[in-house]
Amino acid sequence: LAARLVGGEAVRTTLPAFSVSVADTVGAGDAFNAGLLTQLAERGVTSRAALAALPDAALAEALRFAVAVAALNCERPGADPPPRAVVDAFLASR
Repeated sequence: LAARLVGGEAVRTTLPAFSVSVADTVGAGDAFNAGLLTQLAERGVTSRAALAALPDAALAEALRFAVAVAALNCERPGADPPPRAVVDAFLASR
């Protein structure tokens, strides 16, 4: 499995999913979207133009964060996204 960001007709970045012990997948998509939107907001991306101007490396970092949020959500029963500190520690360990 992988997450892919597409801009226009081109793939801007693709990242594999993290391997985790899955307890439940409820809320994984919402957690992914929340993680991605968090990262974009922290980078000041509030328009299509700002998103288009974001360097691919920054997009890859944002996507990696979103994939981690979704993966960690899947380790927990129910729709229970992880706190920021848990996501940061998870990413630092990989």
